[in-house]
Amino acid sequence: MKLTLRNTFAKISILTYCLGTIGHIMTIIFKPPVDQMPDFVHGIVTILAGYAGIGFILNIKKVDFKNLADKIVYGLILFHLSTSALIHAYSIIWNTNDWLNVFTPSYSYFAVIYFASFAYYSFKVDKGL
Repeated sequence: MKLTLRNTFAKISILTYCLGTIGHIMTIIFKPPVDQMPDFVHGIVTILAGYAGIGFILNIKKVDFKNLADKIVYGLILFHLSTSALIHAYSIIWNTNDWLNVFTPSYSYFAVIYFASFAYYSFKVDKGL
């Protein structure tokens, strides 16, 4: 199982961030209400981000960091994936989207940039292992 996780966590992170980028682009185009997200989306994010987040946690010592900035970005991705999995699971468990109201509609513009950047960094991590 560890070998499978080690070989796939960065790929799942890439998939998660690419899907998220597409989702935020669609949000920019179609402008749905901020507090509406289907349960199946919460489920997908919970599973994919949770899996990738666990992989980022368990493989941190196997990554050859080039500098401090490299470690910081890795930590940001680990934090983002883990918290995303938890808050989307919260939505499923408590059947609520209320927490989404903290995000303004303009958040998606910012999210597209950092989701694409995190996907690229995850690609670099995948190639480095």
